[in-house]
Amino acid sequence: MTLYEMVEKYGKGKGEAVMWESTKAISEYLEPMAHSNKKEYWVLMRQVFGIINKGHYNEEFAMHDVAEMQPLGEYWSMKQIEEATKGMAFHQDVTLCDKYVAFNAFANDLNGTLADDLILKSAYAFWFADKDWHGEDKIWKYMCLSHKQ
Repeated sequence: MTLYEMVEKYGKGKGEAVMWESTKAISEYLEPMAHSNKKEYWVLMRQVFGIINKGHYNEEFAMHDVAEMQPLGEYWSMKQIEEATKGMAFHQDVTLCDKYVAFNAFANDLNGTLADDLILKSAYAFWFADKDWHGEDKIWKYMCLSHKQ
């Protein structure tokens, strides 16, 4: 029996307190993994966080992901992104942190090939105005894939 099967079979209707206690037990059990197998631990943490936040960034994950980007890391600060994207329309669930990651990702990928204004326009079109993508979590899903590798 998997953990999911056990919780599904025996946990239904037990109340929120039981679910919180179960989550705490799992968290404590996984804690050593944060040190012994950091990459896999953060893949799991990212997956759970994505479920909880519906594929949107918070500041901690955003700062981590941008800091890991190559070759530049942070090209624009959150304040600069907020200012640069004022006139752009975003889905109501898109966070400033989503924008921060997306625009910095494009700046890192297109480093030195386009002017800043074209990077901003292109990043917006790719991450936030893509008609083929159904949802507002494209940057989150992309970064989840890149962190699995």
